[in-house]
Amino acid sequence: MEQNNNLNLNDLKNILIIIDYAADSGTFKGWSNIRKVMELRDKLENFIKNSENNENKNSVSEKNKNQQKDPKSKHDKQKKIK
Repeated sequence: MEQNNNLNLNDLKNILIIIDYAADSGTFKGWSNIRKVMELRDKLENFIKNSENNENKNSVSEKNKNQQKDPKSKHDKQKKIK
């Protein structure tokens, strides 16, 4: 069985959940360690949000491109509504 070693956004979201759980459990000791973990957690969360925003923009952009390529489909939809 071939293993997929690529990370995706769901994997990164799960890492956030693990960090939050560990922090709530008191796993991280000392302010220095807590600060480092939380800085990394914030970077990871921002990366995920930016990636999701980019994916949403790209999907909307692709949708608009497809509608522009096929102007007939918009016209056909308007006919069906009437």
